[in-house]
Amino acid sequence: MVQVHDLTVGYVSGMIAAGLFVVQLLIAVAIPFVLVGLLKEKNSKVTASAVTWSVIGRLLHSSYWPTILQTDSATNRGVRSEVWMLSWLQTLATVLVAITGVVTPLGLYEGVGPAKTPSQQVFHYLQDTSPFVYGTLARNNLPWSRICGSLARLGCPGSPNNVTIVSNKTGNYVQADWYNSHVPQNVIDVFQSGLSTMNKTVSSVFDIQWRSYTLLQPDDRAGVILIDNGTAYPVGTYEHISTITMDDQILLVEGLIVDTRDGGIGFRNHSAPPPREYASTWSEDILFIQPQTQCVDTNLTLDFSISATTSIGTSDIANLVLTDRGGFSNIDHKYPTWEMDDMQGNPDLWRRAYKAAFLNNVYSMFFLNVTAPANKSVPGSHAFEYVNSFVGKTFPLQKNGSSPYSLTIETNKIMTSGLWGYYLEGTDEASSGSNSTMKVPPLYPNPFNITSSNFSDAVFCGPGGADDANIKNFATQCGLLYGAPRRQDGTDSQMSEPGSAWTIPMYSCVSAAMASVKTVSFRFNGSDGLSGLTVTNLVEKNYPNEDSKPLWAVENTGMSLSDVNPLWGLVKPESQGGLNLSTIRKESLMLPGFVVFGEFVPKTHQNLPGVDFYCDALGAMYDVGHDSDYSGESNNAMYRVWRGLSRTSTTAAKILNLIWTDAATNAVAGTRSIATSNESKAKRTDDSARSDANTWPVILYQREIKYHLRYAIPAVILLFVAVCMCSLMLCLIVFGRTGPSKMRKYLNKTSAGRVLAGHIYGPVVEGDGSVNDEQSSRKWVDRVGSKQITVGGAIAEAAETYVAKENISPDNSQAEPFLR
Repeated sequence: MVQVHDLTVGYVSGMIAAGLFVVQLLIAVAIPFVLVGLLKEKNSKVTASAVTWSVIGRLLHSSYWPTILQTDSATNRGVRSEVWMLSWLQTLATVLVAITGVVTPLGLYEGVGPAKTPSQQVFHYLQDTSPFVYGTLARNNLPWSRICGSLARLGCPGSPNNVTIVSNKTGNYVQADWYNSHVPQNVIDVFQSGLSTMNKTVSSVFDIQWRSYTLLQPDDRAGVILIDNGTAYPVGTYEHISTITMDDQILLVEGLIVDTRDGGIGFRNHSAPPPREYASTWSEDILFIQPQTQCVDTNLTLDFSISATTSIGTSDIANLVLTDRGGFSNIDHKYPTWEMDDMQGNPDLWRRAYKAAFLNNVYSMFFLNVTAPANKSVPGSHAFEYVNSFVGKTFPLQKNGSSPYSLTIETNKIMTSGLWGYYLEGTDEASSGSNSTMKVPPLYPNPFNITSSNFSDAVFCGPGGADDANIKNFATQCGLLYGAPRRQDGTDSQMSEPGSAWTIPMYSCVSAAMASVKTVSFRFNGSDGLSGLTVTNLVEKNYPNEDSKPLWAVENTGMSLSDVNPLWGLVKPESQGGLNLSTIRKESLMLPGFVVFGEFVPKTHQNLPGVDFYCDALGAMYDVGHDSDYSGESNNAMYRVWRGLSRTSTTAAKILNLIWTDAATNAVAGTRSIATSNESKAKRTDDSARSDANTWPVILYQREIKYHLRYAIPAVILLFVAVCMCSLMLCLIVFGRTGPSKMRKYLNKTSAGRVLAGHIYGPVVEGDGSVNDEQSSRKWVDRVGSKQITVGGAIAEAAETYVAKENISPDNSQAEPFLR
């Protein structure tokens, strides 16, 4: 049932049209009825002038009554076919006009739509109301600080430091009057020069700032090189504000666009055009940094059960074993490698993860004596001469009644670790029994003396601290992801019931960070705050040709990664400013740097978040379940998300990407905005300057009338009929078959009054051409049309009596007195 609030403009218009049609129909039916009623009959006879009968005939026969009553003028018997067809066509056209008049307006409706062309609008800062705004410190042109050297202070690339290294018999020593931590303006200019080739919304490495920072007072002890001549300088700090890993959408928080679907953050100090009654939309190009993770299933699992004697509040692990799911028995004996010639063009993260998984499994096999390495003292010896395992074979990792050796396993958390083979830690060591004098033998004798240093070979999935700090060596971190435990019986239960059996998958993963430019579409719904701004689309920027792709640059520092993380950014070819740079024209850039494994701790000696934060976040990804809060142990909703993603190696990679995204979101913010100055150190402020530089093309939405085309079908049909008939009419006019004079002729000749007068007074008027002329309607009315004719009895009753009385001869010779 249609309610009042369901009515649209179209429905109301259709109802009005239907009402008007009904009224028109009633009037058209009523007028002939009234006319007939007003005719005064005497003995069922009506007398009126001939011209009156013409008008009466027009009113009666042009009404709906001939069709309703199927009178002579509506019959098809004995009628010429073309006349009958046109008669019915006229009737159908009348019906179609009525239907069209009612149906066509139903398609009208009122809506809101975009303007056809964008208009320049002045943007203003949008206040965030989430916890991130409270955790983001205001900043007032904080200087960038950069300090190079891990063991001793070294001059940074492009810096004015006069640092010299003196070597003697006792060692190497650094000499300098004082150390300048400021980044020179010419270096900043170089790494921002490429922004002139992009939209002004694209950020540079110097548009990225720490959310939280502090000022560090230089160490002024004797023998220590004084930094900035004793002036306090800014350094970044990290404070976790809020967790956003479970949102599964594009979020807008203070200074960032956060992709919690696939992982990644875009740098934007949020602003929007003036609020309007209806929405406004626009697009911007935004610098994004996003994690890139590839995981490979080791085909090994950790299986365990819950102790049958578990007390309330505990989940004691029993019968912990390492199970071969093909990782030992079906291992490929060929040593894997990955391409190192084109690191930027082919990062090959999957093969790096596969190699790490291979080494982890091989050294585990050696440790467990599943197979043996090549014996160099025996000619022709090679690894894998035997494999003592099969799919489903288990290797105990826990002695009866004892706790697991290394891993703290729970049924409600995930873990990551940069230590390979850590699940075997301590299983080759003897332990004390109930009697302290009695030694319990190790679980495994470890015949080939495999240690953690052997497993560290798997860590070499990327550059180390001693590698060159340049474009080739991008920041990489790898490790094992211990997925969410799930029941071995296949049920979805999370209850750690006593005696229940569980399994944990293990994935070998490699992660890096990549910078690219994405096109972001925004919609502002008029609520003047960040809550009114939403992202409607997020895609990689499309470049029409190779030359339009961004030119990325990375410092050739001539130093090791442990001493410096290289600067990177968008540059112009002619703007290298004397710096030693490597450039690549590409849609994206794998970001350089060195990752230190562990929880997120910013470098406490400098303020250069654009080259540090993504490395710190990569290190934090592989320390879950130890000190970080990303395990899900204290957040059941998070754990359920991790549980679903842990089922395959492909989806497990998303867990690490989301952890990186969350850590990075809490660490940094972007400062570039349409509504603020686009200088390198744009101040975050609530009151942005309004000028032409703060404008951006925006599509404004406005109220408009729209139409559902399906309701236009009757109108289209009616238009087709009208066009066809008009075309036929024009053709007949062109060929002289019809015209106004011919129309006048047949209108007069078929007039009811003339027909009656011709029948009754024919003997009187025949031969008077002036009266029968098609152009002489007025003359005919004056001379014949006013004569009285009685209809109802004998048609020519009055006229016949007159003719007989006057003794008018058939040859009309005595007609003159009558016509006077």
